[in-house]
Amino acid sequence: MFNHLEVGAWVQITRTCPIRVTVDECRESATAVFGSPPREFEISLDPTALASLVQHCTAALRLVEAQSKREFENDHATRAE
Repeated sequence: MFNHLEVGAWVQITRTCPIRVTVDECRESATAVFGSPPREFEISLDPTALASLVQHCTAALRLVEAQSKREFENDHATRAE
């Protein structure tokens, strides 16, 4: 029927990129839409894939925020000297 991944792609998304998420009428999948027309990137996820993405992104966010906090603290410690 369907492959696990239909398309291979690389996308960079920054803080100014609009993001919206919709749930289909049957509530069987969610679609994340990055960008705005006519330049959009969409990804549709079933509930298991969505939960996995949330779990992995939450862990990644914690790592990135921790690194940002360390860099902020190191920068301010250096300025205080």
